[in-house]
Amino acid sequence: MPPEINGPRVDEDLAALADPVLADGSEWSGVEVTGDIGGSQDVAYVELSSSRLASVRLTGRRFDHLRLVDVLIEDSELSGATLTGAHFTRVEFRRCRMSGLVASTLKARHVRFTECRADGATFRMTRWDSAEFLHVDLRDADFHAATFSGVRLLSCDLTGADLSQATMAGTALHGSTVDNVRGADSLRGVVIGSDQVVPIAFPVFAAMGIVVDDDYFGPPASAL
Repeated sequence: MPPEINGPRVDEDLAALADPVLADGSEWSGVEVTGDIGGSQDVAYVELSSSRLASVRLTGRRFDHLRLVDVLIEDSELSGATLTGAHFTRVEFRRCRMSGLVASTLKARHVRFTECRADGATFRMTRWDSAEFLHVDLRDADFHAATFSGVRLLSCDLTGADLSQATMAGTALHGSTVDNVRGADSLRGVVIGSDQVVPIAFPVFAAMGIVVDDDYFGPPASAL
């Protein structure tokens, strides 16, 4: 049975935050933020809870110890952002652009990405507990040594992604493409649809060094 993923607990009646500015030690709770966010390019120890962010631009911003709890982020720009020591709990990203995002060592629990672009994103050594990626562009994403528990990667593009040393047993990959993935041996124990058997077989064979060679014994005798 698919694991349950709890969405963010965000009230409909939120206080609009005018002229939002992020600084070291910022704590936002029960607010709605729309548009540009001011403040330094580098901030540390930021915590957001029970809030909604829409159409915000955080391109290239760097966050040290970012904590998100019950946060919904929609139609926002996070490309090139760097998250160090981040913790997400009941967080949802909808239609966000996060190409080149760096979120190594992220710890994410009950997190969902829907219709996002995260090509080239770095998720090395991350830990995912009850998470879903739905219609997400993950081309060339880096999941090296990531740990997946109760995770669904549905209808995602994982072309060229690095899955080496990842722990993925039980991860659902229905509708996703895995062309040219690196570390395909990490797909051991994943759950797929019958239509994915052949496409997934090729990268797995390559990772295991299995060679398909119909001409191994030379041409048939009738061709001599």
